[in-house]
Amino acid sequence: MHPSVSWQPIIAAPYSPLPQGLYQPPSDWDYRIANVFQDFQYLSLRINRNALKRARHDPACFQAVLTSLQSRLAHLADIVKTPTEELVRLTMMALLTTTFKTPGRKLPYDWIIKRLGDVYTEAGSGPLQYDHILRLWVLITVAFTITGMQPAWLQDAWRETGLGLSWQVVKSHLMRVMWIELIHDKPGEEVFHQLEDMISPGYKTN
Repeated sequence: MHPSVSWQPIIAAPYSPLPQGLYQPPSDWDYRIANVFQDFQYLSLRINRNALKRARHDPACFQAVLTSLQSRLAHLADIVKTPTEELVRLTMMALLTTTFKTPGRKLPYDWIIKRLGDVYTEAGSGPLQYDHILRLWVLITVAFTITGMQPAWLQDAWRETGLGLSWQVVKSHLMRVMWIELIHDKPGEEVFHQLEDMISPGYKTN
């Protein structure tokens, strides 16, 4: 299947040792989505480290990596079998909307919104219910990238997952999965506070 697609990792660990507590894909994930996950994770770590060092990126190389991630994530639609793997695939595609721009072309991400709620519910009845870190990353990422705070499933999920945590704690968990500080900190923190306000007892809808 997909003979033109290479499923081998394309990004080496950006430095050693890697951050303590860095999220590791469970061993039962399909190796192909695990490799894409690791590439995106290592890319995020490299960007964060380069930002601290004020190092420049090679635009052509950066664009090539993003193109590879997008292509492999699209092909994985025919490969992943479990709700959790599908949820992670969709969330990474949502995260790509913050980094991937093709001049003159609008990438069709709207369909993800229609699928996310059902997949999250399906995944939540399995191993995801015990994976607090991954759930936080999914909810914050999809909320600030594509869904906003309005979906009822997202609000219900946040009540079960994130209520009462500080932004500093939430961000530390996001950094363990994949998070690009220069791009994601501001919108991520904004949506975090909006979610917290929305599910507070005194919140009123129009």
